[in-house]
Amino acid sequence: MFTEVLPKPNTLVEQLYFSCSRESNKAMLEKIEEISAGSREYKEYMEGWVHEIKNPVTAMKLFCNNHPTKETEELQKEIQKLDDLVEQTLYYARSGYTEKDYFIQECCLEEVIAQVLSEFRTLILQKQLHLDIHDIEVRVYTDPKWLAYIVKQLLSNAVKYAPVSAGCISMDAMQQENSLWLRIRDNGPGISKADLPRVFEKGFTGEHRERKAATGMGLYLAKRLCDRLGLELKLESKDGQGTTVFIGFPVGKLHRPESL
Repeated sequence: MFTEVLPKPNTLVEQLYFSCSRESNKAMLEKIEEISAGSREYKEYMEGWVHEIKNPVTAMKLFCNNHPTKETEELQKEIQKLDDLVEQTLYYARSGYTEKDYFIQECCLEEVIAQVLSEFRTLILQKQLHLDIHDIEVRVYTDPKWLAYIVKQLLSNAVKYAPVSAGCISMDAMQQENSLWLRIRDNGPGISKADLPRVFEKGFTGEHRERKAATGMGLYLAKRLCDRLGLELKLESKDGQGTTVFIGFPVGKLHRPESL
């Protein structure tokens, strides 16, 4: 508190001001701690709820896999949507505390992408999408778990809105002087010029009819997590001409000192 660094009051008026300031600062700190404690409790509750609800969701998935019918196939699609929303809830709850939940390490970009693609395998096959993936055998420094979730959000949009049979998604890495970029491109409906500045806003879904049922949280969370991890996230698109998203990774250089 700032009253701790003030000189000792001499007059009665100074003593009154000092006493009032001290009490108000104490009340403010107590209120801040109360709010912080409530926030921590809510986060812990949400994380616990997510882990608990994962069990019945997994059980329903196993049931559908073990009893393949036309009905269970449709049910499995809805279960997957539920699973994605539950996962989104978990990452949203953690997004304000990433510094306590991430571990920066060297990871292979190809392995992270392969992990994410495996989750979309069924939908990619159903929509008969063409994948063009190359030049991703590179290593970057970040948290692989958080990066996988970011890529999943970006790839989810590309797969979801790609045209059936004619859809194409490409992924590649581009090296620049001080950064490395992962580029994800699709030939979907694209984003209008009016919507483009708002794509990373929380809850924004845009004007396209097929996006009206979306939550508007995917790109928002991807941008928020990239900012937390020190990564760049950029998006380029034109209405009717597809979308390109870039994730930028910083590249450091180790200079050895010249011999003395």
